[in-house]
Amino acid sequence: YAFLRLENLTVIHNDHVQFRCTFPRNFSPNNSIIQWKKIRVNDDALMISINGKIPNIYEKMYRTDLTNQFSTLELFHVKREDSTTYICQTFETQTILCQYNLVVLSKWKQINRKMMRNYILV
Repeated sequence: YAFLRLENLTVIHNDHVQFRCTFPRNFSPNNSIIQWKKIRVNDDALMISINGKIPNIYEKMYRTDLTNQFSTLELFHVKREDSTTYICQTFETQTILCQYNLVVLSKWKQINRKMMRNYILV
């Protein structure tokens, strides 16, 4: 079931973000362990969820859901430090099903963009 959804996403500081990984037709999550990972510096990975469960220490930052058709990962109040790659994959074979590259912009950059747009319009 070679299938990969790759998406780049840019959001503003303190936004709420949801990643949704829809499984291929010939894939059954009942036969696999599904995990969400956050890639950190030096390719170190933080395990956020396993089979729709998040450790208690991460419950204020993340929420996840797992059905037969998809898995979601939600991030609350994102910060610049959340800018990285998030991966939904199988535990057994490490097959990547979905990959999201997240960029979180600071409020300062958002304000400057608006000002630049207004300046250009004048």
